[in-house]
Amino acid sequence: MPEVFKALDAKPKGVLDWPRVTRFSAVISSEELSLLLAEPELRIVDCRSSLQDVAKGRAAFTEAHLPGASFADLLDDLSGPIVPGQTGRHPLPSVATFAAKVRGWGIGATSQVVVYDDAGGAFAARLWWMPLPKLPPVTSRRSPARISS
Repeated sequence: MPEVFKALDAKPKGVLDWPRVTRFSAVISSEELSLLLAEPELRIVDCRSSLQDVAKGRAAFTEAHLPGASFADLLDDLSGPIVPGQTGRHPLPSVATFAAKVRGWGIGATSQVVVYDDAGGAFAARLWWMPLPKLPPVTSRRSPARISS
């Protein structure tokens, strides 16, 4: 049992009610991912990016990516419009815009999502952190790929 669950179990009942992860952990290895590629609800999203060269991530994805992966662009997919004086460099997209992107990657209510990048998780963590909107299940496998370094 992971240490975090042991600590949670030590608390009095009802103080902290976290759902248990029964099948997947938050971070997996590339070896673990390779064993999951046949899972019908697996969705892989490549989040490679560069703050110095905005085209670098998409170019890397075009050159090579994990089987079945979709690409999430930091500016086009994981950020909203910049409003001078009101937002920072990468504001969050609207819920409706993000929901459409997520749906386009084949992610639904029953999907297990794997995100990755080539920057130690710096860009993948943004998608992993972003709240997923409530979506109905997806019936077709559009893009298999969770966090793996």
